[in-house]
Amino acid sequence: MSKPIILSRYVKPEWLDLTVEYWTEYQDPKRTRERLKRYLAERIESLDTLSKTREILIRTWVEVEDSLVPLRDLGVSVYFACPIGERAALHWTMMLAAFPLFRDVCGVIGKLASLQSEFTTSQIRRRIFELWGERATLLYALEKNIRTLKEFGAIRQLRPGIYERGSIPVHDHRVVEFMLYGTIMGGQKLYQSIAEFERKKELFPFEFEANLEQLIQSQRIKLDRVGGELVASL
Repeated sequence: MSKPIILSRYVKPEWLDLTVEYWTEYQDPKRTRERLKRYLAERIESLDTLSKTREILIRTWVEVEDSLVPLRDLGVSVYFACPIGERAALHWTMMLAAFPLFRDVCGVIGKLASLQSEFTTSQIRRRIFELWGERATLLYALEKNIRTLKEFGAIRQLRPGIYERGSIPVHDHRVVEFMLYGTIMGGQKLYQSIAEFERKKELFPFEFEANLEQLIQSQRIKLDRVGGELVASL
């Protein structure tokens, strides 16, 4: 059975910002959908594209899987407390947890970016086809995932089909803790190595360090040692 492809339209960080804010204001999926439709209608002409884009936004922050509700609720609280420039990391973490294709695309690009300064669309496509199988719908969705990464500033186009990694600094310890929390919850892991977390390929555009002093005081993250390695668990 083929894997589901959900993120099949590109999204912008500012659209995700509004989704969080509308959801916080209304606390109602229907009203949030209606408000997003009015906003997107001024920017997207195609009704089909508008509808699918709106559903991606809804699936990211509003109608999340039951297992991701605690992550979503924490993300909303951090959203209003952290610097505006670091909110992209919150959206990114939610999309990693919600959309398998997005997670795999980010992992592939993160690995390429760790090995070389430039990478190509064909390299990304080849690896994703190995993971997902080659089909037309996947090719279209892959294009939209790459466009989303460009909108975030996660990758920069140097020439047609050739990209380099972007860099997004994250300093707020609450954002880093949320990213760690999401890595454990979204990946359905028992624990996450701190060292591995800091170099996690799916988080490739973000420059951050885990503040151990802050994590020790966390109400959600527990630190321990497994085989001499510092790990975090929920």
